[in-house]
Amino acid sequence: MTIGNADSPPQSRTAWVAERIREDVAAGTIQPGELIKQTVLAKRYGVSPTPVREALRMLEADGMIVYSTHKGATVREMTPETAADLYRLRAAVESVAAGMAVERMTSEGLQEIERQHRDRPGGA
Repeated sequence: MTIGNADSPPQSRTAWVAERIREDVAAGTIQPGELIKQTVLAKRYGVSPTPVREALRMLEADGMIVYSTHKGATVREMTPETAADLYRLRAAVESVAAGMAVERMTSEGLQEIERQHRDRPGGA
């Protein structure tokens, strides 16, 4: 199964589940330090446990998830200092990325951005 829409390439179940987990962590649905039960997530996302297990391993490699022996997977806890550092790094990287995007912008690309902005709900 691949999941996506007309504006994005399809993704694997594992990638889709990893994105849902990231969203649940960001929304506070899954709390730092909370034990993550694969069967619960599989049921919540409507998938088998295999893509959940694979997504958790992928997120472990990214540093979001921690596996403990005899305990299982939990969301890594973050200190306020670490969070502030990450936001500062993200702001710096996004600033560089925005500058690069502007350097490469074409008139057609700008028109497409304006069209999408205009066509979105509540767009002007």
